[in-house]
Amino acid sequence: MLDTIRKYNVGYKPRICIISCNFQYIKKSNMDKYYRLKKANRKRELMQLVNETFVYEILTILDDHNKIPTDKIKIALAKRIWRVLNINGNFNDHQTNISNIQVLSEHGKVNYKFDETKH
Repeated sequence: MLDTIRKYNVGYKPRICIISCNFQYIKKSNMDKYYRLKKANRKRELMQLVNETFVYEILTILDDHNKIPTDKIKIALAKRIWRVLNINGNFNDHQTNISNIQVLSEHGKVNYKFDETKH
């Protein structure tokens, strides 16, 4: 039986933080055009496809390196930002990216046993 490679030690507890970040989203139907423009280095047309906004004061879980620990937590954060910003359209029809994460305040560590295979 193959064991998955763990990114965090057993018993690791990530931090609960309030963050600010950049949130970018683009329709999945425009992704081919996005990659063509990126390859051609056409920045002005590229930025017209990508919607970007700044998010201030949102609660999430981060590891010690200010990274989001798992993909499930990252998707949950993106959905929460989508709802808070009240963006039109279906979340599943868009590609999202969260970048430039800055910690505004830290509120301790999680109280449960964190398992990166489940969370």
